[in-house]
Amino acid sequence: MVMLRMAVPEVYKGELVASISDIDIDGIWRMRSSLQALRSIAEDIDGPNGERVELMLDTSADLLRLMNSLETTSKAADFNRLARLLNTGGEAINAAEEILTKEDASFAEILVNGLTVSLGMLGNTAYVSSALQGSEMAVRNQATQLYDTLWEFMRIHREGIGADEVEDVRKQLDTVFDLLKDNDTAVDARAQALVLLYRTLIIAGVTDLVQRVQWE
Repeated sequence: MVMLRMAVPEVYKGELVASISDIDIDGIWRMRSSLQALRSIAEDIDGPNGERVELMLDTSADLLRLMNSLETTSKAADFNRLARLLNTGGEAINAAEEILTKEDASFAEILVNGLTVSLGMLGNTAYVSSALQGSEMAVRNQATQLYDTLWEFMRIHREGIGADEVEDVRKQLDTVFDLLKDNDTAVDARAQALVLLYRTLIIAGVTDLVQRVQWE
């Protein structure tokens, strides 16, 4: 593991860890503030570690755009209902986070777990397509962006990931994104699955970064 050579105050570590405990819009902004400060004081932020910080900033910005689009194109009551579904206390979110406590879990394992939980959401027939119908285009556009982002995370976090794991991820990704593109899948389910996958990426990315930084 390439360590980030810097003298970084411990307070930034606390801020980053706290920001992923509840990834709502405020939490995302807190994380971005910490990452921007970290990037500004790093002595060695180029190369792979710099890519990690930049990718986290880009990914969190994409999630903010998605959540803002959902809020803009939905009735307030509909968005609030979706927000409750995305609450960090939900079983689906907790399931996606469980593997992060596994020692030496590879990014591929974390991602496959998140994709599996997302499949469960996308196959949930309890959803109806009316609540966030106006968000169809936002969800479709963000799904395209997320697909490339997921592979970029795989590239940057490829340490210890073999060809078989890459193939497992590819198969899962294809299955999930076929459903994300399917107009017969409820928009609510697609929106929730997208936010879950973004949240999985952010949690994994911040956890990895915290381990690489030398805190003072």
